[in-house]
Amino acid sequence: MDPNSLSEEGVASLGTTAWSKDGNSFAYAIKMGGSDWSTIHIRDAILKKDLLKDELKWVKFSSIAWTHDNAGFFYSRFDAPDVDNLDQAAQNTQKLQFQKVYYHFVGTYQS
Repeated sequence: MDPNSLSEEGVASLGTTAWSKDGNSFAYAIKMGGSDWSTIHIRDAILKKDLLKDELKWVKFSSIAWTHDNAGFFYSRFDAPDVDNLDQAAQNTQKLQFQKVYYHFVGTYQS
């Protein structure tokens, strides 16, 4: 995966990453414009492309932990901020509260 290809404008950076236990799936977070907010994507490691349309938004200060059966992973996030876009969210200095742990089921899919 080439981090330089994450955005044409060059404002994206690769955040937290984690391989599934079997090495077939790769979860990664993208941060835009220097923001702490991330969006997690899931990539098929063999085909080297995102097969799932899953985008887990409003992730901040989280790791990614796959389950041993490769069926999904745990991550944490906050509720979406009460703003219209990422630029406004980045400027929002409101206290972040009530971080929650989520489980994202990936399951099996056909490559």
